[in-house]
Parts: sequence; structure tokens; C-alpha cells
Amino acid sequence: MIGNLYENGLGVIKDEKLALDWYEKAGKAGYDKGQHNSGVFYYTGRGVAINYPTAYEWFLKATNNDYAPSQYMIGLMYHQGQGVAVNFERARTWLLKAAKQGYANAQFMYAYMIQAGEGEKSDPPRAMVWALVAEMNGKTDSVAITVPASMTMSELEISTAKKIANECFQSNYQNCPD
Repeated sequence: MIGNLYENGLGVIKDEKLALDWYEKAGKAGYDKGQHNSGVFYYTGRGVAINYPTAYEWFLKATNNDYAPSQYMIGLMYHQGQGVAVNFERARTWLLKAAKQGYANAQFMYAYMIQAGEGEKSDPPRAMVWALVAEMNGKTDSVAITVPASMTMSELEISTAKKIANECFQSNYQNCPD
């Protein structure tokens, strides 16, 4: 919490370096949000120089507690090749973990990779499902996936994808396609 105060200048002078120091202290004590926030600071270069390998290590620590935002960031790093080699299979694995916890950004990115055929054959119906689930979780730009996917799908495939997306969402992500 003290890191958050310094990060946002709440009751103290805004100081990103001090915020990072406090996040690292919390992270070293095992708090996943402190670990994640430390990773974000190294990833974005806030209060410190950009350091993708260090960001990756902090995100990885936070995933020990299944922290979805860090799972998403690791997936993104594998997708972009930031601090690690590009590896679409690992990116999809990490994004799916976060997606199945209801993390809309991961659901969207997972759908994007499926639609684009990154590391596997493009699968518009499955991409449509995950894009619709992301939309149900507030991701308003999911049309960037649903519109192109629908162009290659029949009406039956589209209605089936909508049904599967609803079942996925209603089951708290227990009945979702991988």
C-alpha cells in the first residue's frame, strides 16, 4: 500500500523510485501484487531503466499465487519476445491460464492469437468464443476479432460460438475451449 501511495502521490510526494522500493519489499515478502507491480515498473521503465528479464522474474514470482495479471504479462512477453525468446506456444499457455480466471485482456489476446493463427492453424470459431467472453468481461474492442472471424463463419457457427461463450462465462470459465 505504501508503494501505491508513492506511485500516485497520495498524501506524499510522487516518487516512482520509492514506490518501486516499497513494491519490491512487498514482493520479497511474498505478496503477489507487490511482485506484479515490481514487474510492471521494470517492464515499463518507471522509477528504473526498462529491464525485461527482471520484469519477467517478478511476474513469474506472482504467478506462484496464480495472479492473472502477471500470467497475462508473461504471455505477452513470450508473444512479443521481451526478455525471452518469442514462443507462441508458451504465450498461449500463459494467456489461457489468465483467461480462465476471467482476465479480459488475456481473453482478448488469446482470441487474437487463435484468430491470427500464431503458432497453430487459425480457428475463427474458437477465437470468436474467447473474444465474446472478453467482451462479456468489459473488453469493448473485441469487435477487432469478432468481425473478421464472423466473415469466415456460417450463421450456425456464429450462433454456436455465442452459445459456447455464454456457457464458458456462466460456468466461471470451467466449460471453455482451450
